[in-house]
Amino acid sequence: MDWVKGKIGQIIALVSIVGTLAGFGYTGATYVNRIENLEKKVGRIQGTEDAQQVIEERFSGIETSVEFINKTIDESLLLWIREAQESISEVQISVGKLEAGLEGLDIPDIDPLQEDISAANANIAGIKASVNAIYADVQALKNKSDNPLAQ
Repeated sequence: MDWVKGKIGQIIALVSIVGTLAGFGYTGATYVNRIENLEKKVGRIQGTEDAQQVIEERFSGIETSVEFINKTIDESLLLWIREAQESISEVQISVGKLEAGLEGLDIPDIDPLQEDISAANANIAGIKASVNAIYADVQALKNKSDNPLAQ
């Protein structure tokens, strides 16, 4: 009987060991599953970090482009302002020359000429009145010569 007790004890020990191993196996499988899920999440986080890095690089490129565009605009505006200043300087020089030329001109006094023109206009008006009077006299004489009985 000792032999059966020993074998039953061994069977119980074996079942206990197998049960324990099965428990460890199930727990181990659960841990493996959890580890796999964790690795997937870490992989997604790594992908997110890579995407974030790409986005940061793109923003850096955009910032560089904006800085270049601003610099180009500033340089263009400065060039345009310099050209405008040169044009204004040229215009000022031309105006100065014109003013100097006008100062050198001797403009005669036209008041006596205006008096002479007024007198000439008065003479012309008198001559027109005389011509009109002569024309009226000629017409009167002409009408008399047409009808000899009209006298």
